[in-house]
Amino acid sequence: MIDVGINVVNVRKRFGEHEVLRNISITAPPNSITCIVGPSGSGKSTLLRIIAGYLRPDSGRVLINGVDIYGDSRARDIINLVSYVPQDDLLVSGLTIRENLRLALRVQGLSNRVIEERIRWVSELLGIGHVLDKRPGQVSGGERRRVSIAIALARDHEFLIMDEPTNSLDRANVELLIGILKDEAGMGRVVLVATHDQYLARNSDRIYSIRAGELTNEF
Repeated sequence: MIDVGINVVNVRKRFGEHEVLRNISITAPPNSITCIVGPSGSGKSTLLRIIAGYLRPDSGRVLINGVDIYGDSRARDIINLVSYVPQDDLLVSGLTIRENLRLALRVQGLSNRVIEERIRWVSELLGIGHVLDKRPGQVSGGERRRVSIAIALARDHEFLIMDEPTNSLDRANVELLIGILKDEAGMGRVVLVATHDQYLARNSDRIYSIRAGELTNEF
């Protein structure tokens, strides 16, 4: 077991009578893209929510940089190092895209200057400058997806966790995202994605396959 990155050890999760995750153990080290693949309903999203600190497992441990995020007093500080992109784009509908970005960054206590610099940077990086003054309901699904990714990148955290990041993206934007994720990993970050997109999976460094809540393969 490594002391840096993410270590999931024997995690189980049940909803009622349905056991969603059965004894799952995975490792996501820095400087690489780790990918979890599997069909819809296999448990990928539940696992990511557990790793990101949003859902407590029934048993097992989740260690981030060696800290058990469900059993250590330092857990909150560690979880604050994680940027999580859920499968659904959780944007505030009454705010513009620019205001959504500002809101996400303001909670980090950043100065207005730094916030505007980061918004400008991610807007150029992901090609969303033309939608900044529109509301989420006025833009396409692919544009909303890029905004959610932009928010995670702008937070500039050590851990980047994404659930189905290529949803609604065309091939050109999938290529763009893969390049960005490789750059993020190259800067020493931990990149963990869950996806059904085989092209994204093939461009990852480590792949775990989950089916019906069980780990079926690692390669």
